[in-house]
Amino acid sequence: MYLKGDEADQHIKEDFTNSRRLTPQMESTGDPEISLIAKRPPRREIIWNAFGFSKSSLSDISQTYENVIFNDSIQLPRRLGRSVIGYRRACSCEGYSREEITFTPDAFRNAVLIYQQPSPNERCGLCGELLPTPTIIIPQPSNHTRDEDDYGRDVQMKKPAASSRDSTLPVSTGISNHRPMSPEALADLAEKELENRKMIAEHEQEHVTSRKGSFSVRDQLSSLFQSGRGSSSRNSSWGFLGRSRSRRYIDARTGSEVDRHGRPVYRV
Repeated sequence: MYLKGDEADQHIKEDFTNSRRLTPQMESTGDPEISLIAKRPPRREIIWNAFGFSKSSLSDISQTYENVIFNDSIQLPRRLGRSVIGYRRACSCEGYSREEITFTPDAFRNAVLIYQQPSPNERCGLCGELLPTPTIIIPQPSNHTRDEDDYGRDVQMKKPAASSRDSTLPVSTGISNHRPMSPEALADLAEKELENRKMIAEHEQEHVTSRKGSFSVRDQLSSLFQSGRGSSSRNSSWGFLGRSRSRRYIDARTGSEVDRHGRPVYRV
């Protein structure tokens, strides 16, 4: 006989009700101090986790762990299972217990979880009531706040009209400083660096005005290397110093004046 849907649930509920009615007569010969709930064995669920051991079969499981399940001398590590936060069960039965035994090919990784109340969508093993699914309501914010995408975006600020460059300037908000730069930003940065180098090169090529006229940097260097090659080597003009002066050489040993080649100079 096969039952589906609500018929199966109603049949199970009737079985629980009938069993509770017949239980006091069947167990009237026992110890009256032991409650009915204490005598009821806990619900036991066996889970086989064969991750990485695909060759294991159900027969191997039952043969390997038969003594573990029914032998009191072998104790698996036990801990309380987590219940649904904020969930109130429909029934008020006490003494509910459910054990989830997880077996693995590695015996040291076996564990037993003990639940003290039924889970949602589970039928209570004491009264037969089906626990409903909890309705979790997530509160929505009353006012719209800035999304995560809003933070880190560049804010466009207008520059004064007298500026000859772009009319907008991207200003970082301070949160996206650690984000990687986009290829467009890198290209813009490289272009600005190239413009700065060109400005420096143009500044170096500007003419320097002195008292004797206008000399470029190239003219000053050429005059520096060509000084002394003429007939009068002592009188050389350095335009970048702003004045003309004569160079005199003194011999360190004799203290007399010499020319640039070390030959003595005789003045009349």
